[in-house]
Amino acid sequence: MTYLLVFLASVAADVCWTMYFLEVGKARAARAATWSALIVACGAFSIVEYAHDPKYILAAVFGCWVGTYGTMKWGKK
Repeated sequence: MTYLLVFLASVAADVCWTMYFLEVGKARAARAATWSALIVACGAFSIVEYAHDPKYILAAVFGCWVGTYGTMKWGKK
């Protein structure tokens, strides 16, 4: 269960990162700041979990890949 939660938190964090960069590119300060705050909120869970047990790093890595890839594909539509 923790593995899945770390994966999902990492997906969410990378969605936030991707959206953050898109908003920065459009010079939308308030939206970029909101995504930045969400990055910290989503990422904090993953970091705490894999700091206690390194086996969750793989879940975080895979989640990051899925989050960025999915957001980029969605953004092209």
